[in-house]
Amino acid sequence: VESSDAELVFRLGVFLFGDGGKRPAASQPANSSRKAMPGKKGGKPSNAPDPRIGRLELVRELPSAPDSPRFFQTQVCLEKYSRFGPRRHQNKPGNAVPAEYADVPKKYYMQRYRLFSRFDQGVRMDSDSWFSVTPETIAEHLAERCRASVIVDAFAGCGGNAIQFAFTCERVIAIERDAARLELARGNARVYGVEDRIEFVHADAIEWMKGVASGSSGLRPDVVFLSPPWGGPDYQAADKFPLEAIQVPTSTGVNGAIDGVALLRLARSVSPEVAFFAPRNSDPEALASAIPDAAELELEAHVIDDRVKTCCLFCGDLVARRTLQRAGVADL
Repeated sequence: VESSDAELVFRLGVFLFGDGGKRPAASQPANSSRKAMPGKKGGKPSNAPDPRIGRLELVRELPSAPDSPRFFQTQVCLEKYSRFGPRRHQNKPGNAVPAEYADVPKKYYMQRYRLFSRFDQGVRMDSDSWFSVTPETIAEHLAERCRASVIVDAFAGCGGNAIQFAFTCERVIAIERDAARLELARGNARVYGVEDRIEFVHADAIEWMKGVASGSSGLRPDVVFLSPPWGGPDYQAADKFPLEAIQVPTSTGVNGAIDGVALLRLARSVSPEVAFFAPRNSDPEALASAIPDAAELELEAHVIDDRVKTCCLFCGDLVARRTLQRAGVADL
């Protein structure tokens, strides 16, 4: 697909129609509507559903060498954060941070319903989870994109992604090396009514994946989902976030850790279908070079309130080939 720079900029702002490239095809999640940008009259927004919500579009195909993967950048517009939790006025006076979360900056606590819409029903998080859990509207979308029989959430944390996977996948294996955090994930899954659909595994994800890749466990997951630590909020300062900046602690890695490149390659030895949740400032060229044996790669940007919030790299059959073909991409 050839486009001028001006056209690409235009397409970043106007979201085109297309299917979600889901595997297998599935309906859109409930509540997939918001006040639309089009159709304003007298300065007041209409109540019509925004047709952009949930629609995946091709932004561009990056140039690649003949022996390199074809690399596509896509984007999807997701629900406004305001869909989640109480109305704005309920988050104002008297809404102090409780003692349990005294070490959490107030701006993060005020965003709690973005992370878990059922926060007030018993959701619990530790201090690290406030910075690392996937916002629920993004987790819902990723669960649709990653539909499978068996999915592994290699860095389950307090359960944000695993909970949503439980609504779209037959079996979810949630791995977490911190025992206390794993129990938080279990409790949060109970709040959402999906505890019995998730297998909670207390383990080092790196060592666990090595065991599966060796064939010793007899398990062959359909999809591996990676949401490794990005190193805290400081990741936003980089112009292009390098994969080497991701350092995952493990008992057998160099200096006690492995980087993002090694992590991606390890996951691919477990399953060709890998989804890698990445910062919005991820370097596409670095991602492409990390998996040279892939035929195609897709980097999907998640747009909320007209801003890119996060990205996800899809490999193997998770690539939205139907969307790419409908956009005119040939030879897939």
